[in-house]
Amino acid sequence: FFSALTPDSHILAHHGPSNRMLRVWLPLCGLEGFRLRVGDQIVEPQAGKAFVWDHSFEHEAWHDGDETRIVLIVDIWHPDLTDDEVKFLKTLQNARLKAGRELLEREGNGAIDDTYYGIVERTRGLL
Repeated sequence: FFSALTPDSHILAHHGPSNRMLRVWLPLCGLEGFRLRVGDQIVEPQAGKAFVWDHSFEHEAWHDGDETRIVLIVDIWHPDLTDDEVKFLKTLQNARLKAGRELLEREGNGAIDDTYYGIVERTRGLL
């Protein structure tokens, strides 16, 4: 997915839900004045230079530049996971999607956003 951050923004310190995935960033534009803290390291990404970081570590971002920062983000399975662990986690993810779809249909929410992110967002409080 693509992430856009407008100038004069600060994303407060937070962390991802687990370390099952690593986050790959490909910074595209608007990077002047942008910095990202992951754990105790400050990163100043450069356009076109991808890097990988553990989203479960505490992180925050500041954008003091003049242009909107755009980054392509891809989540990949953590390389320390075994094939069986990845298969199990995929099964859990698919079960959550199926349950979410069924809850939305049961509640009669009409046409649902059938994408992974759409279902997860709309069922956040239900699951």
